[in-house]
Amino acid sequence: MLQDLASLMRRRLNMMDDTTSSMSMTFDGWNTYKMKLLFDGWDVATQWEFGLTCIAVAFFAVIYQSLRFLVFVVEDTMHPPGSSYSTLESVERGGYRSAEAVPLTNKEGVLSAEKYFWFRVLHSVLSAATYGLALILMLMAMSFNPSIFISLVAGYGLGDFIFFARMRPTSLDCH
Repeated sequence: MLQDLASLMRRRLNMMDDTTSSMSMTFDGWNTYKMKLLFDGWDVATQWEFGLTCIAVAFFAVIYQSLRFLVFVVEDTMHPPGSSYSTLESVERGGYRSAEAVPLTNKEGVLSAEKYFWFRVLHSVLSAATYGLALILMLMAMSFNPSIFISLVAGYGLGDFIFFARMRPTSLDCH
């Protein structure tokens, strides 16, 4: 009985060694292009497909930066530079008052409560899409393929280059 238990334990340990040895957690795949990325349907079998996959990964990183930019645009429309942030009470009293008229406001510079609500909904949807895409990109990085990782970094850099000036505040007033 004891020998059977010892034999069972050895087989279990051997099975565990077989399953864990195939999963590498290091960047050692410089010469490897065959992979599955995210799901079974994204099966990369040829070098051509791998090149297209790297371009697609970089494109998704640029899309991530563009979504971040859109979130900033919505925030600037809701709370333009040079104005104080709206509170729920000011929205309930008839809208958000800005220091100067901005698009989607009336002639007094008031963003109506209804428009403010829809901008909040849009902001929430864009934020959720941004966070979701960020998690997907993180899973791509966890493929531990150096070429995919470099594609991600290149895409983030390109997206930052395209959208950098638009994402920064227009004034440096901190006080």
